[in-house]
Amino acid sequence: MKYMGKLGKENKPHGITAAACISPAFDVLASGVTLKHTALGMIDSSMLSDLKSPFLTKRYHTDTKCKDDLAAKAEKAQSCIEFDGLTRARILGRNSAHMLWRSMSCDRYLPHVDVPFLTVVAKDDPITEYRHVPVETLQRNPHSVLTVFERGGHVNFYHEDGDVPIENRSINFALGYLE
Repeated sequence: MKYMGKLGKENKPHGITAAACISPAFDVLASGVTLKHTALGMIDSSMLSDLKSPFLTKRYHTDTKCKDDLAAKAEKAQSCIEFDGLTRARILGRNSAHMLWRSMSCDRYLPHVDVPFLTVVAKDDPITEYRHVPVETLQRNPHSVLTVFERGGHVNFYHEDGDVPIENRSINFALGYLE
C-alpha cells in the first residue's frame, strides 16, 4: 500500500491495477510497541528471534555501514524495537527504531492509492490491533474496500466447523476480489 500511495502522491505510474492486503500493519510503530506488551511479550520475543538469526549469521553485509560492536549489542537486544534501533535503523539511515518504523508505515499514503484495493482485517488480531486500523481514512478513499471480521486473528481468518479449520477465508476473499 505504501508503494502505491507514495507513487500516487507523486503522480507517478506504478503499473498495478488492483491490490489486496490482509492484516496489514498500517502503523508499524503502534503495532510494534503494542506487540512488546501483548501476551507477556511472547510475540515480540518470537519475532525478535526471527530478526536476529539472519542478521547475526550474515552480518558481513552490514560491516561497511556499522563498524562498532553492533553484532554484540544486537545479540543482547531484548525486544524488536531495541534490535531495530541498534541495527536496521542505523543501516537504513534512521536515528532510531521509532523513525524507522514510522517510515515503514503506510497509513499516511492511503489517501493517495489510486487503484481499487481490498483491506481485510479482524477485530481480534493480536498483531495489527483493530484500534490502529485507519478506518476513516480507508472509508474516505473511493478506491478502498474495507472488510472487517469479528474473528480471524492475524492473517488466518479460518472458517471453522467446530474446532476443525476448513478453509482460509482471507485468501479466498482476496482472490475473489482480484478476479
